[in-house]
Amino acid sequence: MKNDLTIINIINSFIGKKGNIGLRTSYIIDELNTQNIGNVSYSRGVVAKHKLNNKNMGFLGHIPRILNAYRIYFNLWFNHRKYDIWLFEKWFSISFKDMKSNKKIAHIWENSPKIIKNLKDKGYIILLDIPIAPSCTGKNLVDSFPDSIELHYHKYNDELERESYKLVDYIISPSIFVKDEIVKLGIDQNKVFIVPFGVELKDGYKKEFSKNYKKEGIDFCFAGTINKRKGIGFLLEAWNDNIFKNDRLHLCGRLYPEIEELIKKYNFINVITPGFVDTKEYFKKCDVYIFPSLLEGSSKSIYEAMNMSMPCIATPNSGSVIENNTDGIIIDVASVKQIKSVMVKFKTNSELVKTMGKNAYKNVQNYSWKNYAENIINIYKKVSE
Repeated sequence: MKNDLTIINIINSFIGKKGNIGLRTSYIIDELNTQNIGNVSYSRGVVAKHKLNNKNMGFLGHIPRILNAYRIYFNLWFNHRKYDIWLFEKWFSISFKDMKSNKKIAHIWENSPKIIKNLKDKGYIILLDIPIAPSCTGKNLVDSFPDSIELHYHKYNDELERESYKLVDYIISPSIFVKDEIVKLGIDQNKVFIVPFGVELKDGYKKEFSKNYKKEGIDFCFAGTINKRKGIGFLLEAWNDNIFKNDRLHLCGRLYPEIEELIKKYNFINVITPGFVDTKEYFKKCDVYIFPSLLEGSSKSIYEAMNMSMPCIATPNSGSVIENNTDGIIIDVASVKQIKSVMVKFKTNSELVKTMGKNAYKNVQNYSWKNYAENIINIYKKVSE
């Protein structure tokens, strides 16, 4: 191979599978292959397309899903990540084979000081991919709003993150929000690259905006994990108002028991929970996207909503690429008052929905998955020099 640069992706997720962090990895691998850059991957699992040059955990890769299910349905304070990371580390230590190359870069997608130290000893330049804000950010939120925010902080995870941030050579962050939170921990800002996520532009939809909201009502939509970390508790509190009686709120994705109880408590008849959906089709019948998350990296669903001509309501903690008051509106985290007022603003102003929806579609065209992969590979090349 002419190019002496070799990349190893180490990811505790399923490469190429939608809804997993490893979906992003698959776009990077495709672009590495396009540019004839040598690469191998170690992962929890993999789709058939990316099995070449991949080692994965096989049936062991499904154990973390079982642990997470136990956490969701039986004990929200159970730290499944502790055992998830431990299992991945053990498997990797057995499976790993060193690369023979002049320039070796390890792109690691897990907070594991053990794996990082092992790779550093073997001469790898290490980039740590951080998909979400640090654990301590969540703890700070709970401390600031002790009566209204419930997030499950684990000191063990926090310590792993802090040590990993210090050990690696570089960090890849999906948003300014996440970078700022990392820098607060004493990490050199010059060590952190910001690379926004992407979207399949071919799946986009240029809406006609012919709906009569006064007559038909308006459809607000959320897609993702339907739990308190996503701010859904505050959203439902805001929705509990007669002003929305002729409208609909669609909550798409896995419904956590904690939110199912809230929906029953409010006795909503205009909250729709369809489960997992094909957002490409489902978003076509919705008007405004809302994502009031408390703790995020950069919500991929916001990119998808923008690509479907939907204006977005989101918190700064969502790490979005929304341009405030251009293609959406940024609201304060944990603010029921702002959630309600901005939803009413869209509900009563069809022209605002139309203008911001068109802007959203236009602006997101700068964020394709191909651009994302190319930006990552440019970082590989830069740090290898």
